[in-house]
Amino acid sequence: MADLDMQTAQMLVDQLITVGHPMLAGARVATALDLVAWCKGGIYDGRPWTPAEQAAAIIHEARLWEDGWPEKGGTMRLLCLFRSKFDRASLADRQIDAQKKKENWEQKYGPPDPAFASNLLRVATKAEHTEARKAMLWQTVRDCLYYESPRGRAELARIEDKQERIEAFKYWREAAARVKRDRPADVAAFLSELEQHGWDVLMEFEWMKDLGQPDLPPQVNRVITMQPQPRQGERTH
Repeated sequence: MADLDMQTAQMLVDQLITVGHPMLAGARVATALDLVAWCKGGIYDGRPWTPAEQAAAIIHEARLWEDGWPEKGGTMRLLCLFRSKFDRASLADRQIDAQKKKENWEQKYGPPDPAFASNLLRVATKAEHTEARKAMLWQTVRDCLYYESPRGRAELARIEDKQERIEAFKYWREAAARVKRDRPADVAAFLSELEQHGWDVLMEFEWMKDLGQPDLPPQVNRVITMQPQPRQGERTH
């Protein structure tokens, strides 16, 4: 199973800025490195988790903290959240239980085909990772455009600390410029969704949690393409 890559980790950490994670580049990199160190994948609650899925799960819950990111002790609080969901101490008991279920299954139906099982797990894991990455990118597009909008800028203007406020404006201005440059088609698609649904709907919707839910409008369910997109002025072949 592939490790969590730094680019994905940093993309996830950037989402914590909306709940008060420090804007400084060093702080964001440090938290991303923590995610890479902690999230190694495994079998939890009866199903395989990729490192990217683990990281996305704890970041999603951290973004729901009512009191936001703490001024001190944020790393320990995030680690405690990780341990509460992916406790290594109880992994041995889960593996023993899984082994017993495996033995009972083989007694009834015979041993599994290793080649088939390996290929099935590889395909499923790759598909889940791809969908998770699509959702992360789509959510990133949304956040970048929101904090460049009058509504988002007004929210940033309410940050009390002057230096943090300056860093926030700078960060989101640069992030929005990058996403407009690198993913123009996704920006256009999101603006179309914004025109139909408005900020209230799109800011409450969590793509990492609600991706593909049948009770949501089909337009909101859309996820961005993973295909490379031409920058403005580039030719396509």
